[in-house]
Amino acid sequence: MWRAHDTMSRFWGDGVETQSMPLGALLDSGIRALHIRLMASGGTLYATHGVSYQSATFDQILATLKVFLAAHPRETVLMRVKRDNSLP
Repeated sequence: MWRAHDTMSRFWGDGVETQSMPLGALLDSGIRALHIRLMASGGTLYATHGVSYQSATFDQILATLKVFLAAHPRETVLMRVKRDNSLP
């Protein structure tokens, strides 16, 4: 099984970027183990890497997974969720 370290980390430069493809493309290419970092703010969970927002919410991540799994019902995707930072 292939995994994507810091799965959503696509923006804000060399110190943060670990992926070159969006989540849907990673899944289509065979990635089945995700490493998601989240930050809570205002009742919403945001994909982050450190303090860098990665242009996705957890709801958007789940929606992408739902579409993928509906199209591929025999697949399994593992997801490790880590609290990155939280704003008050």
